[in-house]
Amino acid sequence: MHGTATPTSTARDPESDTLEPVFKALADPTRRAILARLRVRRHTTGELSESFPDLTRFAVMKHLRVLESAGLVVSSKDGRQRWNTINAVPLRRLYERWVSRYADLWATGLTRLQDLVERPTPTETNPQTGTDMPTIEMTQARVAHLQQELTIAAPVEQTFKVFVERCGEWFASCARPGENVMRLQPRVGGLMFEDYGDGAGMTLATITHFIPNQRIGMSGEFCGNEACLSNVFFDFQEADNGTLIKMSHHMAGEVSDQHYAEFDAGWTELFERFKKLVETGSAD
Repeated sequence: MHGTATPTSTARDPESDTLEPVFKALADPTRRAILARLRVRRHTTGELSESFPDLTRFAVMKHLRVLESAGLVVSSKDGRQRWNTINAVPLRRLYERWVSRYADLWATGLTRLQDLVERPTPTETNPQTGTDMPTIEMTQARVAHLQQELTIAAPVEQTFKVFVERCGEWFASCARPGENVMRLQPRVGGLMFEDYGDGAGMTLATITHFIPNQRIGMSGEFCGNEACLSNVFFDFQEADNGTLIKMSHHMAGEVSDQHYAEFDAGWTELFERFKKLVETGSAD
């Protein structure tokens, strides 16, 4: 006589439960279209409503509330206008939940190779020789604004201290990834720079605002495009469960969509390292 098989209960995954609102928010094509627009730049609610003529303003606002609840959009008021900015942190957590670091390296390399192969090389005819020659590509300057928020389970004083004094442990080096060569001088006029020793190094930014336990402002290139300058502000606020950090990154110059996306993903990864360092003592 054969026994009856008993179904095996599946344990719930707490991380998947946390990401459930993100899955639900991304399931709707209109909400994905809203995120696609915010990926390029921040939009006012009115601008987003105009981008979807088939929807009422109320319907667009309802979609925005769902995206805000999932943490995918950060909204802020400026006078009578409400600005909406994409927050990539939940997307990064979703990505890290399902994609390994090694798969990421292969996927990134193959995607860049595909872009290189498929991108046509612009040419023009030399009037003297009649032969084709590469054209000089002119890039239009633009201004972009990136915002992210992060909550850390630690007091403001501790969070601020780790941000400044252990900068080299969470802020990955641009030129030498994996090495703790980053330095931050905690004063107005100080530098955030990579220290290679013997006077060699590279400056990322100059400290323009420094209010202990409240705000740090920086201005520089941040390892980005040499034709792009940035102003970045970090605001530290007390929260019910620890510290809320609000990051605001303004870019001006040759800011391509890819450039913007790389900064967005880069800050997300750095913030995740910083959060882990504060809460566990190690960023690795």
